Amino acid sequence: MPGGGPRIIRRIRRCEWQIAIFEKIYSLDAMPESKPFAFENPDFPYEIREALFGLGSRPVYRILFTIIDDTVNVLTVKAAEEDWISPDGLR
Repeated sequence: MPGGGPRIIRRIRRCEWQIAIFEKIYSLDAMPESKPFAFENPDFPYEIREALFGLGSRPVYRILFTIIDDTVNVLTVKAAEEDWISPDGLR
């Protein structure tokens, strides 16, 4: 693996991250109402909830979603340190 080792390790870590975040998103099907309202919720005409995600000891991403009937709709995934979203920011 001369020269390719670090690239392969980064690729594996990206795949692990993608699998983990998809698992977190799919887990929202079970009791999505148990997740808290997002800080942005008062600015929207519909409910915005959030699920925190991170592979380390601290969650570093916010999965923002809404629930319509029995369907969870993921609106965006934002880094925790990013600015809040606005209704205009989702268009």
